[in-house]
Amino acid sequence: MSDKLSILEDGRMSQNFEYTVKVDGKNVKVRESLDLDIQNGNYGKTNKVIQKTSGFFGNRWETVSPNSSVGKAITEDEDGGRGNAFRSAIDDVSVLASKQTTRNERTHENALRESGMYDVSRGFTSHSGTEFPDNTKNKDASIKEEGKKEDVSPAANTKTPDKDPEVLRYPADLPTDQDYILIEAFEYTAPQTESLRQNTQKQVPNRKRDYKFTNAKERSKKIKYINVDTRSDEVKQKYSFANTSAKGLSRGSNIGNKKTPKGMVKLPIPNAIKSSNGVDWGEGRVNALEAGAFMGVQNELTSLLGGKKNLTDVTKAGLDGVKETFNKLPELGKGQSGQLISSVIAKASLAQIGLNVDPSQMIARSSGMAINPNLELLFSSPKLRTFTFVFQFAPDDEKDATATRKIQRFFKEGMLPTKSSDKGEKLYLGSPDVFRLCYKNKGKRIKGLNIFKICALTACEINFTPENVYQAYEDEKAVSMPVRSFMTLTFTELTPIFAGDYDAETKDPSLADLDLNIKGENKITDDDIGF
Repeated sequence: MSDKLSILEDGRMSQNFEYTVKVDGKNVKVRESLDLDIQNGNYGKTNKVIQKTSGFFGNRWETVSPNSSVGKAITEDEDGGRGNAFRSAIDDVSVLASKQTTRNERTHENALRESGMYDVSRGFTSHSGTEFPDNTKNKDASIKEEGKKEDVSPAANTKTPDKDPEVLRYPADLPTDQDYILIEAFEYTAPQTESLRQNTQKQVPNRKRDYKFTNAKERSKKIKYINVDTRSDEVKQKYSFANTSAKGLSRGSNIGNKKTPKGMVKLPIPNAIKSSNGVDWGEGRVNALEAGAFMGVQNELTSLLGGKKNLTDVTKAGLDGVKETFNKLPELGKGQSGQLISSVIAKASLAQIGLNVDPSQMIARSSGMAINPNLELLFSSPKLRTFTFVFQFAPDDEKDATATRKIQRFFKEGMLPTKSSDKGEKLYLGSPDVFRLCYKNKGKRIKGLNIFKICALTACEINFTPENVYQAYEDEKAVSMPVRSFMTLTFTELTPIFAGDYDAETKDPSLADLDLNIKGENKITDDDIGF
């Protein structure tokens, strides 16, 4: 059931709703609070979860951790109780908004779209799997096991306590019904996180020693440490040489499974936006002799890989092929092929004494003909796209000036690498944040502009004197604030674009990272520019 609107301790409006979940065969009553702040990008998302418990002093409500058994049951939401209660609560808010003004109702829907909860609230997408913040802890939960030696593998980036992502916008009153670009920052996740051996040290009996002594010092030496690969057999098989060679290199998400942004920035779409797709094609050349020799050796190696021949057979076949070729030289040497074969053999012979001669040039000099290179334009590789944006800031008041500074710092700080340890160790560096970009209006993706894959911010340049004259006004928080400034951001996509990316059914992790930007009402359709 859904309760009335309430006000949280920090002054934000919230909507409560209740339901029950089964945990170990027992029904647990749960109450969730929904964030109704239309400005922070979390509208309709859960900001607090509590459960009803019984004790000596009667019933009370306790905060739920997502990692607890109750928290996992809530996230899975197998019976749909949570999803139904959530939609009922959102409907109540929608009714209240519609009773006020039509504008409030539109604002309500646009805020749901912006937070990604619109499809869930309408039942287009399941509420199962929707996470909630962990309000039960406020410190790093990583604790070393006693007696365990440290491994020398790269350490993960130190994580900050769970908190709502910061939403920055310029200007501060940027409306949702104006075209804007939404940029979200995420902690980078390596695409092959488990491809290398993951060592941990395990205690095992030290059987090499003779235990005649009973003092504590000797007893402590009865064990030793060995390195053990902690990866599952499935993961080991996935990244094995045989599997990788046969199926190619597997890759995963670049923003992790949680997909919670560290922060978001909303800015008006800048001028001079461009999208350019490209691929590399190059000239391919091969003469008849080179092609024949390659195909002959390749055919023999194919037989080896197919199990029809062993290495000895292939080597013997190769030698026999060379002998047969030389035996047939008189026959092959008739006509124009004689010049080509003899020129190539002559070149190889002269190379033994350090003389490099181009057979093509000598044949052209002597006969006036050129060796047919079978020239053709061949596809070689895709290209990574790069995008450059120039954002102009001219704050009119203290609120816009504060937003300007925070936005500029957001990008300057997010593009920088981190130390892998907070103790000053410099063996490894952590990767910078990565960014998800999307052109939007009213919380919906603009389908007349291109879609972005996850990007790295490769350059951030801020010009504080765009007219080559320094001008500033007094600012209580910043001492002085430049009257105008230009920020130039250069983004490069982490993965290339493929034709299959336009298929709505594709399972590529690089598209899964885009989440609601290409799902639900934002999915790619035939009437859509796409990437």
